[in-house]
Amino acid sequence: MEVFKSEKFDNLTLNVVKNNTNDFQLIYASQLYGSFFAVGGKLIVENKSLVDIELTLNNYKGLYNIGILLNADLDWDIKGKTGNFNLHLQVDNGKNAENLTTKRKVGIKKPIALNKIDSLLVDRVLYPLSQSKPARHLHENLFDNEFYVRNGSYIGKIPRLDDYIPEANNHILGGSPLSNCMRTKSNLI
Repeated sequence: MEVFKSEKFDNLTLNVVKNNTNDFQLIYASQLYGSFFAVGGKLIVENKSLVDIELTLNNYKGLYNIGILLNADLDWDIKGKTGNFNLHLQVDNGKNAENLTTKRKVGIKKPIALNKIDSLLVDRVLYPLSQSKPARHLHENLFDNEFYVRNGSYIGKIPRLDDYIPEANNHILGGSPLSNCMRTKSNLI
């Protein structure tokens, strides 16, 4: 699949205040399955070092609730002055609710001094509603329109733009006008 990026698309960044350890600050927002949601992060600081981020995910509009997977590794990776972690997300289909949450901590493998980090990249990994074979998926309670298309008794896996958008200088910023946002950059100020 060939993918094109709009020439008139401005990348957006967020600002997270380093010395605000009381509030959840916006670090990610997107839309999946027609549902708009946002993720806030509360910085956990000990001895002027960042040790964790506590996450909260708020579902705002849409039919489906998005959740953070409990069994996915959310540890940070810090390269230079940039912290990076993946949000592992899935929609609550009624069968997997025990594996989803809207509150979660992201552990840092090694605490980092606040003055040694200046940005945060949050990537999103979306998991399908079902692991069933596509033909069986037609008979489940919810149809996964993020991964499949259907027409009567036919179902097909659709290419996801998430898999085709190139990285520029190893940073996808602001997603693409062709897809839902996959990465958000926050400046730590």
